[in-house]
Amino acid sequence: MAQSKLETLRADTVAVQSSSTNTKEFDGAVVKLDDAAAKLAAGKNADAVAKLTGFQTTVNALATAPKPKLAPAAAQSLSTGAQGVIDCVNAIGTA
Repeated sequence: MAQSKLETLRADTVAVQSSSTNTKEFDGAVVKLDDAAAKLAAGKNADAVAKLTGFQTTVNALATAPKPKLAPAAAQSLSTGAQGVIDCVNAIGTA
């Protein structure tokens, strides 16, 4: 369940990235999602949550930069999606 939510979040992030004029800005966000997926697959749930929290920080920074690279509504949507994955992982347990 968490893995499928994470895959959806990644697809949404890539879709936003492809509509951006500066896709390099999103590379770090996508890498964080890939890292989170790897941690989740390895059963390292706490590490996956940490990567997802880092993703949220990245998209929020892109939206609040002096010259925003991401629309605030898009950042909110991606951050909410990440929170959904975090909540799902936490329901499994982060031990």
